[in-house]
Formats: sequence, structure tokens, C-alpha cells
Amino acid sequence: MTKKDLNSEISATDLTERMRREWDSRVGQDYRFWMGDGAESDSSMWETGARDFRLLFPDEALRGKAALELGCGVGRVLRAASDYFTTVTGVDISSEAIQRGTALLADRKNINFVLGNGRDLVDFDDQSFDVAFTFAALAHMPLVVIGAYLRELTRVVRVGGELRLQLYLGNEQETAAEDTLAIRVLGEERLRAASSALGLKEIAREELKLPFEVSDADAGAFAYLLRFKRESAFLPDEETVQRLFLSAKESSEGAGWGGSPTEYLMNVSRAQSELDSGKLEAARRTLEFAVKNFKAAEPEVIEILSRLQEQTIAALPSTPRDFFEANLAVLSRRFPEVAEKLRHRPLHANLRFEGSAEGEPVMLWNDHPLDNPQKPGRAAEVWVERSLSGGRFEKLAHLAVFGFAGGFHLEKLLDHRKFSISVIEPNLDLLRGACSCRDLRVVFERLANIFTSVDEFRNSFERALKHEQMELLVHPQSAVTSRAALDEVKGAFWSERGLRELRPSIAVVGPIYGGTLPILDYTTRALSSLNQRVQRYDLSGFHSSYNLYKNFLRTQARIDLLQGHQVETLSQLVLEGVTERPVDIVISMAQAPLSPRVLTELRSRGIITVMWFVEDCRRFTGWKHLSSFYDYMFVIQKGDVPTLVEQAGAGRAIYLPVGCDPEIHQPAKLTAEERQRWGSAVSFVGAGYHNRQQMFASLAGSDFKIWGTEWPTCEPFKTLVQEAGRRLTPAEYTKIFNSTAVNLNLHSSVERDGVDPNGDFVNPRTFELAAAGAFQLVDERSLLPELFQPGKEIITFSDRREMLEKIQFYLAHPKERLAAAAAGRSRALRDHTYEQRIRQMLGYIYADRFEELRSRISQSPWAMTLDRAKGYPELHNKLERVHNRGEEPTLDALIRDIEDKKGNLTDTEKRLLFMHHIRSQISVIETKRHATKS
Repeated sequence: MTKKDLNSEISATDLTERMRREWDSRVGQDYRFWMGDGAESDSSMWETGARDFRLLFPDEALRGKAALELGCGVGRVLRAASDYFTTVTGVDISSEAIQRGTALLADRKNINFVLGNGRDLVDFDDQSFDVAFTFAALAHMPLVVIGAYLRELTRVVRVGGELRLQLYLGNEQETAAEDTLAIRVLGEERLRAASSALGLKEIAREELKLPFEVSDADAGAFAYLLRFKRESAFLPDEETVQRLFLSAKESSEGAGWGGSPTEYLMNVSRAQSELDSGKLEAARRTLEFAVKNFKAAEPEVIEILSRLQEQTIAALPSTPRDFFEANLAVLSRRFPEVAEKLRHRPLHANLRFEGSAEGEPVMLWNDHPLDNPQKPGRAAEVWVERSLSGGRFEKLAHLAVFGFAGGFHLEKLLDHRKFSISVIEPNLDLLRGACSCRDLRVVFERLANIFTSVDEFRNSFERALKHEQMELLVHPQSAVTSRAALDEVKGAFWSERGLRELRPSIAVVGPIYGGTLPILDYTTRALSSLNQRVQRYDLSGFHSSYNLYKNFLRTQARIDLLQGHQVETLSQLVLEGVTERPVDIVISMAQAPLSPRVLTELRSRGIITVMWFVEDCRRFTGWKHLSSFYDYMFVIQKGDVPTLVEQAGAGRAIYLPVGCDPEIHQPAKLTAEERQRWGSAVSFVGAGYHNRQQMFASLAGSDFKIWGTEWPTCEPFKTLVQEAGRRLTPAEYTKIFNSTAVNLNLHSSVERDGVDPNGDFVNPRTFELAAAGAFQLVDERSLLPELFQPGKEIITFSDRREMLEKIQFYLAHPKERLAAAAAGRSRALRDHTYEQRIRQMLGYIYADRFEELRSRISQSPWAMTLDRAKGYPELHNKLERVHNRGEEPTLDALIRDIEDKKGNLTDTEKRLLFMHHIRSQISVIETKRHATKS
């Protein structure tokens, strides 16, 4: 086929989609081979990454800076980089690599993984990094992509910052643009032209030397490590840079493209090595991958693959059916509910089985081995020995193990017999597979419990979790296959452990105004009820001044500027507050006025930054600019939202819906006058969004009241809206709930008329109405069924017609109304209180940062003060009371308790008062002395 001009055959979008698809496939096949320098274990992969990082950064010039790596893969080099840089961001086009890297390096909190688009670095502002680097990545991209990324890497590095790149220089090779693996060699002239156009000065160059050959002298392709300094803020346009990378030696194969010869040859070579080592199944998988992705595979390779498939099947010790009935018989006697769930469950298509060197079959889920592929028994023995080596298992009553896999690790753990063992396996398909491929009867006989859901585990061991009677072990491979369930289990376990042992100081920062303001109080009260040390920053008192600017200025830009200054001032106020009274965690509500500067300073002090974004992330997008400043972002939506928030830079993004506060949202007895004022047959509480206006206008003329802000002043709303549309307090709208027969709850939308068919998040009003024992009609939401049972605990409608019909029905059927309200209240109080939400929130944080927080707290002034006071019991008790209130160990804090006391003073109290009196006198004398001098 005659090669055509690149631009006429393949678009940039086609190229980047191919890059993503093919790298996702490679990572899925074997991330260590393709992104880990061919390593056979994670530890070996990290070693090669550290080696290559040292080659890129042999000096200390950039230590402690902020860096970006392009083509980070699963984090092979990032892991070493995180020890050198303060923060390091890895960008890769493979979503599989980003997900796997995030899991592998979850303990490295200064690493941010971002999914790239293969064209630009649009997620990052100009000059936002001190250095950008890439190793073994950029040189494998099509030339047009290299050109685009060189410009983008320059853009995001500050003037004076550096680019450190591993590239190939020499004779430019003839390649196909579609090849996402072949090495691209840049000519010296092209490199000089590009660096000059981009304002880059080459400051160092060194040929890359590794334990294997990386340069090809015969082809004139030499691997180099290059250092460039950005000298100018000027940046040429994209077209100018791209022209420098259009080459006659890289053209499009178009429809004739048959796959990467480089990828094919690498796989064939790898398969030969695996065959020589006796790894038949591994060789089969490798050849399958090679043949699938390369259309011109040699006939002899296809023949070898066919023979290997037959040998691998024959090598399995038995067919999966052999053990199922025998295992099921024991399960039926010991754990009948589990047996019933598995009895008629077929083997899942994502499961397959392979033989091992030990003669035992190993399960694979989506081609991911659930146990060591070669020596599952020996590997399990080593893991158990290592896991139980700590002293924390000596006096243990219960051990909970997350992940069943093939049961090898459970067999080894059960041999210890020091404690009872329960296993949590939320994926029933994996448990079904294990029952099919191995004889697990002894394991099932000796296990104390098998839990197939997080709730089962939490409910069964609630008491043990609250005492030092249980430890949690996580089977490593299961952590990858069931990450969401593992997060829940760890949250349940570590929230109890953290609540019992840590008691960090937590600041909660509220917004200046808005519907989320009451959640500040709910969160603070929940923390207090959990016996946490909490500081409340209610900034709503500054709202009036925030709004005053429009009385003096007419230009919105000037108003925005001054309001921005006020936000910065309030941020500084919070910073000064936590400087006076240090904290370990800052939780901010959505719209809280905390600026990036202050958030950065908080994190530099080791304070964990948390935001609960209790808004619709799809409509209110402020999180895009703030996520990178938060260690944790809790959001009220699922789906792609947590992923998008993490891609924007958040350390972790976790689904956490809002809830109710039983102290506020409860049934109330109202007087006749109160019912007259607040009551009606039908009511709605909330702001006047477009869809609500459109839905509720038809209720004019009925016994219907609207309460809330931002409603039109025209008819029919002029009559329907109560008390001039003012903002209500929680206590007031709870009275409305209790005196209304049918409370309407329509979620807001500015884009839709009526009910949003794609609505997902559930608003606070849903939980508040339920907790108050009020009957509500709520529009259908995709996340609602997992929170309340529609038709029994909550009644829903899908459009205006159904809303009107159900209003009439439930007004005429008070018994049905009361039954639904009672069921909803019971569910809300059982599962949806703010205390439960905050417990979950802290669980996620404590699961990740338990040791870090424990170390920080143990070295705090409070810890030393309490330790030194142990010899003085009365003083120690007084200090503990101050500590538990979240105050600092000061004389003033101790005196406040004494001043409020009635009755005789103790000797200790008299001494404290005397010290306070002396200090006050000294202060008076100092004041007079300064006044005399002036």
C-alpha cells in the first residue's frame, strides 16, 4: 500500500483513541511487562522505577518541588518520585493504568493520578509545575502527539523550571502513525527547531545506559536523557509546533494497518521465554494476545498456540464441577444462607482456571489471578507469616479476613488456631468459583463466619469492633477485584478503631450563606455525639457585609473582585484560628470560603483537608478548581462523578449522601396557632428553580403553600409563596413538615421541565422529611431505591400527572399516608443520620491515615501536657475535660471551669486561681508601663 499523508488518513482523535484502547489492552494483559520494564513482581518493578528516576534526577536541585510525569503508567517511576517531590502528578492515557496505579500507590498521598486525553494537558493551568518529566513514554508516541505534548509540557512548567525527557535522537525511522509502541527517533535539527520555538534551553545531555541495550547504533537510534530549562513565557501556537513534527517518514497506513510489529515481536519473544521456563499457560496467554492484535502472525506461531491451549486444559487437575457438590454440602450445614445463594448460581463468564506448579488450580477474574499463579500455597504461607508477625495479634479474639479467593491463605491462617476467623467475600461469583475448583470442606468446617455483604459483617461484629477484640487482614489480590466493598469494610473497621483510640482535633468550616449552611451544625453535632474534639467555624455572620458591595458599586467585575478579597480574608481568619487552636483535620462544607493558598498552607502543616461537596457536581462545578487542594472529597453522587473529581486532583473522592439530624428533624406537637400558620394540605419548602415553578403553578387554587427563596413575585406565586419568600430556619421548616398532609419534594433543575429523568443525587429534604415522620411525595431518583424502599418507605412520582394523582390519593387515604411516613422515619433513623454519615467519613480517613494521625497526636502539646499531669489526678482530670472540648491546654481554659463551679474550692483550684490572679496583675502592670512610656 502506498503511504498517504498523515493528515489525510487519520485524525488526532483517531490516534488518541487508538492509544487509549491499545494501552488499556496491554495493561490488562500484564502491566508489569508493558509498564514495569518487564518485571515479574511489583517489588522488582519499583526497583527499576527507582533506578530510572535516579538517572533522571541524580541531583538535589529540584527536591521538594511540584512535578508532573507524562506517561506515568501504573506509577513505576512515580513511586520513587514521591520521595523526592512534595507533590507529583502522573498523567497517562490508559484508564486501566490509572486505576491500577491508584490502587497500587494508595498509600502515597502526595501522588495524584490524572487520566490524560492524548492531546493536551488541559487539566492544568499555565506554569503550575516546577518540573515536568517523562521516561520511556514520549518516544513511543506518534510524532504529532510528541509535538503536541512537548508544547503542553512547556506550557505547564513555570519560567525557570525544567523539562527532563528521555528521548531517542539520531536517524529518523520510518514508522506508521497508527503504531502506538514503535520508537520514534528525532533528528538533531528537528529537536533544535522545536526547543528554540518553545523557548527551551538545553542544559544537559547524557546517553542512557541500562543493564540491557537501549540504543541501536546500527540503526542510528540513540537513547538520551535531556534536560531543558524554560527561559520564556512566550509560547507559539499549536499549529506552529505541529509543523515541526510533520514527517515524510511517519505516514498513515489507514485501513491497511495490521497492528504493531513491535508489539507482536515482543510478545513472541516473551512467549518463547515462558515456554523455556515450563510456563505453558503463561505462554498461551501471551501468544493469544500477540495473534489477536497482529493480523500478519506467522503460521507456526498460530500452530504453537493451538497446541498450548490443548496442553493447558489437560493440565488442570480436575474440571470445576468435581468439588462443588461436596463443598455445598458442608456450606449447607454450617452456613445455609451462603449455600442457598450459591446453589443455583452458574459459573461467571469472567472466571477461568489455570494449573500451577503445585498442582492446584488458580482462579482468574477478568484475567487477574486471585492467588499466586505458580505457587499459591507457598505464597499464602509467606503472606500469613508476614501478616501475623506484629504483636497486635497476640491477644486477639477475632480475625476478619477480606477476600476468599482460592482459600489458600485461609487454610494457612486456620492452622494457627489462636483466634476465630471470619471471611468477608462480597463477590458471590468468586466464592462460587472457589467452591468449584478446590476441596474446601475443611476450611468451611473451621471458619467462624462467612459474610457476603458489608452490612452482614458490620452488624455481626458491631460489639467486637468497638473493643480491642478484632483485627482486619486484607487479601492482596482481593483488594484489586473488590475495591469499593473493601473501602466500606475498612471504613467500618477503622471508624470504630479511630473513634476509640485517636480523638483528633477536627475543625468544621461552613459557608457564608446558602442551603448547605445548616449542615455545618448537623456535622458539628454529629462529631460531638461521637466524642470527637471539634471546632466550629460559622462564617454566616459575614454574609451581610459580603452583600453590601452592590450598594456601592454597579460593575459586577468590581463586586466580584472585592468579594474575592473578602473570601481570602475569611480564609486567613480560619488559618489564624487553627494556628491558635491547632487541628488535625479540617472539614469544609460546599461553598466554604477556603482559598487555595490557605488550603495549601494547611496541608503543609500536616493537616488533612476534607470537603463534603453536598451539591450537584454536574451543575455546580467549583470542585474542578478546588479538588487538587483536598485530600478527601466526599460527594453525593455515584457513577462517573468520583472518578472525575479524582481526575481533577482530589486525593480520594468518595460517595457519601447527606442525612438527617434526629435532634432537629423529629415529630413535633404543635399548637392550634402554629398549625394555622405553618400548616396546609400540601406544601413545598425550597428555592424557586425553573422546574419547580413549572410543576407547581398548576396547584394554584388548592390548599397549597410554598416556603422558600427565589420565587417569582407574579401570579400565581405571589399568592402561594408564604412570608415574603424569606429563608427559614431548620426548626421552622420542621414545623411545616409536621403540619402538612402531603409534603412535596421535587429536586431542583434549571435545565429540565418537571422531573429530571437522569436525576441521581438525593437532597437533604428527603432525609429530613422522613426523620420528622412526615409524609412526602418525591420525584424518582436513580440513587433513591438503595436509600429508601419506594412504595413502602417513600412514595415517588415520575411526572406532573402522577404527582397530581398521588396528591389526591394520599389526601384521601390518611392510613396509607401514615404507614409510609412511619416506615420512612424508621429507615431514616436506622441508616441515614448525620452521626452515621460522619462515622463513615471518619472511617475512610482513619483507614488511610490511622498511623499518621496517631503519630501526630502523640507528639502534640496536649499529649505531653496530659502525660506530665498523670501524677496529679485532679489536674489531669481538669485538663482532660478541656481537651475533650477541643480547647488548648491554657490556664484560661482551666479557670473557666473553676469560675462556673459552685461550692468550696479544692487546693488545686485555689492554686490555679492564684496563678491566674498573679498573671492578671502582671498584665495590668505591663499595660501601665507601656502607657507611661508612650
